[in-house]
Amino acid sequence: MSSAAPSTSKTTTSPTIRVLPSALVNKIAAGEVVERPASVVKELVENALDAGATKVDIQVQQGGRWLRIADNGHGMTAENAQRAFLNHATSKIMVDADLDTIGTFGFRGEALASIGAVSELTCQTRTADCDHGTQITLSATGEPAITPTGCAVGTVMTIANLFSTVPARLKFLKKAATELGHVEELVQRLALSHPNVQLTLTIDERVAVKTSGGGSLSATFGEVFHIKNPGGDFINVTLMDDGLNYGVSGLTSTPAVMKSQRNHMLTFVNQRAVKCSVMSKAMEAAYQSLLPPGKYPFSALFLTLPLSEVDVNVHPTKKEVRYAQPNVVFGLVKSAVRRALEAAGANTYFAPPVAALSESFVPGVLSASHFSSPTGYSAPSLFHSYPEPRSSTQHIQASIGLYQPANVSTEAPTATAPNGRPNVKVIGQLFNTYILLETPQGLMVVDQHIASERAWFERFKCAEEIEAPISQPLLASTPIILTPKETAIAAEHQSSFEALGFQFSLAVAENTLTLSAIPAVYGESAGSHESPQTWFAHVLNQFAQGDATELPLDDCLATMSCHRAVRAGDVLSHSDMEHVVADWLACTLPWTCPHGRPIAHTIKADELNRFFHRPSLPVSAR
Repeated sequence: MSSAAPSTSKTTTSPTIRVLPSALVNKIAAGEVVERPASVVKELVENALDAGATKVDIQVQQGGRWLRIADNGHGMTAENAQRAFLNHATSKIMVDADLDTIGTFGFRGEALASIGAVSELTCQTRTADCDHGTQITLSATGEPAITPTGCAVGTVMTIANLFSTVPARLKFLKKAATELGHVEELVQRLALSHPNVQLTLTIDERVAVKTSGGGSLSATFGEVFHIKNPGGDFINVTLMDDGLNYGVSGLTSTPAVMKSQRNHMLTFVNQRAVKCSVMSKAMEAAYQSLLPPGKYPFSALFLTLPLSEVDVNVHPTKKEVRYAQPNVVFGLVKSAVRRALEAAGANTYFAPPVAALSESFVPGVLSASHFSSPTGYSAPSLFHSYPEPRSSTQHIQASIGLYQPANVSTEAPTATAPNGRPNVKVIGQLFNTYILLETPQGLMVVDQHIASERAWFERFKCAEEIEAPISQPLLASTPIILTPKETAIAAEHQSSFEALGFQFSLAVAENTLTLSAIPAVYGESAGSHESPQTWFAHVLNQFAQGDATELPLDDCLATMSCHRAVRAGDVLSHSDMEHVVADWLACTLPWTCPHGRPIAHTIKADELNRFFHRPSLPVSAR
C-alpha cells in the first residue's frame, strides 16, 4: 500500500516594507557615529568649538561610560535646544551648495540624536541674552523632559550609562584603560588644533590634559606631551603656495627624536584632526636618508587649503578626507618639511637650547573665499613639483671638491663650519673610529665613517641633481614581464624614466619591457647585488605609488657613499680629521647617515662640571 508523497511546494509572500521608528533609526545611526566613549567626546567637544567656546572642561569616569563636557560657547535657546536632538537637525548647513564648503566640525545633525539613543543624556544650556537656561533630559525609553533651569552661559552635556540600550556594543568595548587612552589621545589632538582654547581633561581624579589656551602652538605642544622645552628637538615648518592658496605649518622633530610607530605623525586639515596617508607619506619621504628603517618623526602638521578643494564628508565620523589635488598636497608637505630640516641643519648642534618655535602660530580656518595663512615664511608661487632648495649646493661642492674652480686652494681645510656657524676644535681620535671635538656646548664625539658617508652622499646627490643623468648601456637584458597596470605606468612616465637615465623599449600588447640602459650611478655602486631589472622595478614602484622618483636613487647613492667614505678603524692624521669634520659640517642635513644612524653625540659642559664638582669652566675655555 503506498501513500502520497508530501507536497514540497511553499507559498512565498513578499516581506512588508515598513518605515522604521525614529528610536531604532537613531540606534542604527549611533552604530556609525558613536563607536566608543571617545566618539562621544569628539562630537560634543567639536560642537563646543563650533559654538565659539574658548574654554572646554571634560570629565570622564567609569571607564568612559559617564562623561561631562562643559563649555562657555554661545549656548542655545530653548527652541533650538529642543530641535538639536531631532535627527538631522543642524544649524551648519542649509542648502546643497553648503556641502562643498564645510567649514565647521559637525554638520550632519546626527550626533546628539545618536548619543541620546544609546545613553541617558542631560543638556543644560543658556544664551547670553536669556536670564535662565534650558534643561533637556533624554532617555532611550521615554520622551524628552524639558524644564527651565539656572545655569551659566554655554552648554553642559552629561552622559550616563553609555551603551546601556545596546548591550552588544557594550560587550565589545575594550578594557577601561584602552578606552580612556583613546579619549586622552583625542583630546590631545583637539588641543593642538586649537591652541587658543583652554582644554582640560580629567579622568576620574587625574588631570590628564590641561592647556592654557594662550594661542601658542609650541606652548600647547609642550603642555600636551609634557615637554619642557620643545624648541630643543622640534623645528618650525611653514610653507605656502600663494597661487593655489595651500599652506603647511606646524612642528616636526629633528632626527634626534624618532618613534617606532607612525601614530606620532599627527596630521590636521583645516584644523580637523584626520588620518591622512598623503601627508604621512610625504613626511616619510622628507625624512628619507635621515631616519633608519622602521623609525618615524614626531610631527604635528597643519594643512590649510580652500574648502572646495577637500571633501570632509567621506567618513561617518569624519576621520578621513579626500583631496581634489592629492599630488599637490604630497609635494607641498614634503617640500615644507624638507626645507625646515635643511634650514635647521648643523645649527642644531651648536645653537643654545632655547625655544626657537613660533609663539604666534595658531592653525587657521579657511572660508571658501578667503585663505588665512599661518604667520612666518611665505614662498612665491611654486610649481606643483615643489623642487627642493639648492642654496646649500655651492658650499657642499667647495668643501668636498666637486666641480672645484681652479682658483680654490687645495690646502687642508680647518674645521670651520660654513654659513657663520661656530668653529670647532679637533682634539683627536678615539679607538680609530671616533673624532673628538671641542665645541661651545661641550665634548662632541663624531663617528668618522658616518660623518664621511653623509658628506659623500650629499656630493653624489648634488651631482645627480645638477647634471643630466648619464646612462650606462647594457650588453644584454632579459625582458621584464609587467602587469597591465605597470605597463600603463611605464608608458605614461617613459620620459621621466629617460630623464633619470633609464632607456627601454616597451611592448604594450605583450606587457613586456626590455631595458637597454640604466643610470650610470647604478654602475658605480660597488657591492650591489641587485640586477638592473630590480633597480628599474624600484623606480616603477615609486611611480605606481605616486611618490617621489628620487627614493630608489637615494638607496643607490647611499651604497656608493658607504663604499667611498672613511672607514671605522682607519687611522687618521689631524689634518685628515679636520677634512672629515669640515666636509661633514658643510652638509645640509648633518644629523644622520643616509641609512639613518646618528653621526654625533655631545657630552654637555654642564654635565662634565657636575661630575667633577666644578662650578664652571675657566674663563679661557669659554
